[in-house]
Amino acid sequence: MIYLRRPRRLVWLSLIVAGCAQAGGGQEEKRTEAPATRAESGSTDYHILLDAAHHNLNDPGFEPLIQLMVQDGYLVTTNRREFSDESLEEVDLLVIGATAPHDLTNSVVFSPDGTTLVGGGADRTISLWNVSTGGLKDTYRDTAWIGALAFAPDGRTLAAAAADESVKLWRVPAGSVRAVLEHGTAVRSVSFSPDGTSLVSSGDDGTVRVWDSETGRRIKTLIGHDGPVLHVAFSPDGSALATAGADGSVLLWDLEAETVVATLAGHRGPVRHVVFSPTGHRLASAGADATVKLWDSQTGLLLTTLAEEAQSLAFSPDGAMLATGREETIGLWVMPSGESLGILDVNVDVAWSLEFSPDGALLAWVDDDEIVQIWDRRTDRTRHVLDGRTDAIWDSGPALTPEECGAVLDWVSGGGALLLITDHAPWATPSRCLAAGLGVTMSNANATEDEDPDHNSGDGNPSWLVFSRNEGLIGDHPVTRGRTEEERVDEVVTFAGQSLVAENDFTPFLILSPTAVDHLEGGRVDSAAGHAQGVAGTFGLGRVVVLGEAMMFMGPGLDSPDYDNRQLALNVVRWLSGRLN
Repeated sequence: MIYLRRPRRLVWLSLIVAGCAQAGGGQEEKRTEAPATRAESGSTDYHILLDAAHHNLNDPGFEPLIQLMVQDGYLVTTNRREFSDESLEEVDLLVIGATAPHDLTNSVVFSPDGTTLVGGGADRTISLWNVSTGGLKDTYRDTAWIGALAFAPDGRTLAAAAADESVKLWRVPAGSVRAVLEHGTAVRSVSFSPDGTSLVSSGDDGTVRVWDSETGRRIKTLIGHDGPVLHVAFSPDGSALATAGADGSVLLWDLEAETVVATLAGHRGPVRHVVFSPTGHRLASAGADATVKLWDSQTGLLLTTLAEEAQSLAFSPDGAMLATGREETIGLWVMPSGESLGILDVNVDVAWSLEFSPDGALLAWVDDDEIVQIWDRRTDRTRHVLDGRTDAIWDSGPALTPEECGAVLDWVSGGGALLLITDHAPWATPSRCLAAGLGVTMSNANATEDEDPDHNSGDGNPSWLVFSRNEGLIGDHPVTRGRTEEERVDEVVTFAGQSLVAENDFTPFLILSPTAVDHLEGGRVDSAAGHAQGVAGTFGLGRVVVLGEAMMFMGPGLDSPDYDNRQLALNVVRWLSGRLN
């Protein structure tokens, strides 16, 4: 049996571009030792750059690793720009933490007449269901993962954000694409104006782009957020646009004047979702700080704060109810008082998207497992659990462009230090061009497991892999030896991940046992015997460590008192920076 971690734990995101060719400026003559660094000389300004441009901003993820590096005397900053020769100039050590397939979340939307429910997802399809019967009406096939969806008011055009950095306009019911809008970066949200003449898309580049919905021509670009714009919503009369930013703010725009008329500040952390009430007088916003805030959209004043960890929001058409999509259930709230109506008795993972039907009788949502449900308010029970979806396509495409891969590989070859952290599918292929350029082959497994209780945590979970020196699974390298007996690494735990095979001057230091296997796409199981989940070596004049699993250097791994993950993390960073010589 495969024990998988929920994909949301890894939510590191940036958008996938197609065809990441193997990149890299050729290797220079190798050296057995990296050049002297500021860390070796005792300097305290050794600069570690943590890549924040290619993983999700909503997940604390590597915060414990950052804290560990800072406590060890390193200067750590984050980067939201693409990699280039210029952006790497002042960097000593680059940490790329589990680049992810584009941060697209599953989405559902009702047709304006309420007869059809549409959903998109990582199987590269758009599914259309009959609301009355629950039967699958049609399937539109794309070449990329599908994220945010929006229907035009006339119901004849469906806008779908795709993982190829575009928004496609689909003819309904024909199922053909009539226009492709090239946003040029990860598209987080799309919304039609109430009159249907324009479409808005928001992206990871911090822009909001306004398009002519008929011709597909870009009309204007709005810039106001410092970082990705995670969600957009039109007011019911179309006079205002609300945008939710990873910078923690909600901006209210006058589209005609292209100006911000109000900044709603109060969330601590990214704002995930915004929605206007049907009258347009109130606005709700959901933040990563586990609050939902209700605002007066006319004055910008904060009216109420709900203690609610919501990923998505929806007002009922009559404005009397607010639904919040959260982990394991759906919350319901009386409007405008904010009184809780309790939660629905339903089985849901995390409701990434939810929407009321136009008549308000139904509420639909899609969760982390791409399960779509329709709940009937009149009977207070689930009407349909919709099927017809297939498994996600594991090869999600790259998160880094070939130019970025080339810049990073050239920089490492010239003497830089790289910690590349990958993970199980689909978190393998986004950084494949870097791994391939370094001479590391990734299995792209959905999980690496070991049924032998001597090689796992012994609690019946074969994906909690234990690498023990006594079992010969800890390879000899400075990152496992350390400088003293106290720094020696004897046992490490990882959590599924994928396996690696390294060429060139790389030493495996987390070695998979003869009974380890990779669970691959299509249900295939291959032996992973002798493969690794951690390799270290030189590349040109630089040093590299590649990991096949990410949680080992996150909280669950670093905080485990029974294993040496914390010491391994310190040793890895110290070896890369030259302190471990």
